[in-house]
Amino acid sequence: MTNNPTPSKPNPMNITLTRKYKEIQDGKKTIDTVTLKASSNDSSLLDNIKLQKMLDKK
Repeated sequence: MTNNPTPSKPNPMNITLTRKYKEIQDGKKTIDTVTLKASSNDSSLLDNIKLQKMLDKK
């Protein structure tokens, strides 16, 4: 008889990307930001800082 444990299911993960675009009326200033928010029951699955840095590079 062999011991074959059932593989564990990954915890559900919520990822939210928020984009904010703002242009001042004279057209001289534009603000375009993207924010990433990730959450999971197992915090070791996600590193929010690394994810945000990857987003900033894009």
